[in-house]
Amino acid sequence: MHPIANTSPAGRPAAPEKQPADAPSVVPAKFLDMYRGAIAAAVDADGDGQVSEAEYARQLMHAGGSAQAAQDGWKSFDTDGDGRVSTEEFAKSVADPFGNERDALLRRILDELRTGQGAVQPKGYVLDASGKVADPHAALRYLAANFSGNMQY
Repeated sequence: MHPIANTSPAGRPAAPEKQPADAPSVVPAKFLDMYRGAIAAAVDADGDGQVSEAEYARQLMHAGGSAQAAQDGWKSFDTDGDGRVSTEEFAKSVADPFGNERDALLRRILDELRTGQGAVQPKGYVLDASGKVADPHAALRYLAANFSGNMQY
């Protein structure tokens, strides 16, 4: 009889090996986090990892918002007053597009993809005049079409 590999000397299953603290781990991406990150990346026009007040204002003013509305909205993001907000910080402020209708909305998005509606990566102007995502369905369709096997809903 051959000893079983992963057993203790007494024949019982060995305790699982502990992973080193710096060992890579795989964490499935959450759909909401990917959505928020895609919107933040689109607002970050120069791609420097920061959303500046000017980038935020351009988004709102392009959609018909006022400079004052942009300035007022900006204050809620720039809590330390340095004039910049990381894309991660900004992403946290993006509203959950699902609300209480997660399953219904996911079905709708998948139906939209099946009928050939666009699935284009969000870029350019993505916010409306009030600072909300102008077309959340377009961003959600893009993510569902391109990353559906990697996400937790």
